[in-house]
Order: sequence, then structure tokens, then C-alpha cells
Amino acid sequence: MARRRIGGPGGGSEPGPGKKKKQAGVVITATVAVSIGLGGASVESSVTVTRPSTTSGNASTSSERSSLEISTEDFKSAEVRLARRNLRINGHFQSDGATCAEHAYGEVRDFFRHRPCTALHRAQFQIGDKQGDVILVAVSWVQMPNVNDAAAYKQLVDTYGTGNITELSRESGRYRTVRYTGVRYISSIDGAVIANAQAEPVARGAAGIALATIINNSVL
Repeated sequence: MARRRIGGPGGGSEPGPGKKKKQAGVVITATVAVSIGLGGASVESSVTVTRPSTTSGNASTSSERSSLEISTEDFKSAEVRLARRNLRINGHFQSDGATCAEHAYGEVRDFFRHRPCTALHRAQFQIGDKQGDVILVAVSWVQMPNVNDAAAYKQLVDTYGTGNITELSRESGRYRTVRYTGVRYISSIDGAVIANAQAEPVARGAAGIALATIINNSVL
């Protein structure tokens, strides 16, 4: 199977030939499938959800789900699937309103300055095994005003070196210095809602390489 270059200092990926569009509901599931093959005897799960004070910008039509509906469903489904694995899980979900430009970097930030989103939701999973190895998984859901803007955003964020939505772990906590390479990256589109997820092993030694291999085999 042909390999494709994904991620790098600017984030984003260079799509490979014949890559099929995935449904939003499987984005996190595919990315956090890093748990496959890891050992352990018990699961510790801690998940926090920060909900928006209003639903402004999240309204959906009868034929299209809102970003809040999609992101909440994705987050909960991923947490349930991860809880079935022998891993320690700490997840956090938050809604940021229509503040995509304020929570983005690179060309993606410039894009949102000219074409604002209507809603942004982000999630962070910290996944560990009994040996103390840790993988971070960052997920974002962006709702655009229309499907054309949504398609334009997805095309940009999927392109190597263009940036991304700022990962929650880079804004607070003990892993602020960890940079996402984009090597393990996946995205999807559902109407005007675009989701993307990135996984990054914290360890850089032999354990980190092994975890990275598992992620690659599970995601790409």
C-alpha cells in the first residue's frame, strides 16, 4: 500500500490516492484505536464535559445535525470504546463558541479570520497503559455556515503544513510542550461539520516507537 506523508511542523496532511471519506462518527474511534494490542488488567476512566452556556451557532436543520450533537455523540462513543480496553483514560470535552480563529494556528487561523465558523468543540484524551506510556489524542469539530465553506476548510486542514485547531493539551496542563506531528491524523465531514483527530505518543524511546507503530497500523 502506498504511504503518504502526513503532518509536520504546520500540521495537516497530504492525502493519499484513493482515500475514502469517513463518517464523522468514526473519526475518534479510528484514531483512538491505539489501544489495540496494549496490555493491562484494569481500566481507569475520567471524563469531564464542559457544555456551552448558549446554543448560539449550533442550530441544525431537519436534515443536518449540529456540531454539538455530532461532537457529543462522538466523544461519548469514543470514551465507551476506550473503557473496554485495558487502559487508563482521562478525557475532556469543551465547547468554545464561534471562536475558531482564536483557537487555531497557521493558515487555518487565517482562513477563519476571513471565513468565520459558527461553532467549535474540542476534546482531549490522555491514554496510558500500566507501563506508564502515554498517548495524547486531540479532536476538534468545526461547524461552518454552509457546506461550501466546510469543504474549503477540510481541504485546507487536510493539506500538509497548513496548521490546525489548537490542541487542548497545548493550552494547559502538563503536556503543553508536546507538539503534534500530524503523522497520525484523520478527518471527516458531515454536512457543514468537519471533525479531525490527531494522536501523539508522549514517550520518545522504544516504548514510544512501539506505541507509534500501533497507532499507525490502527489509524492509517
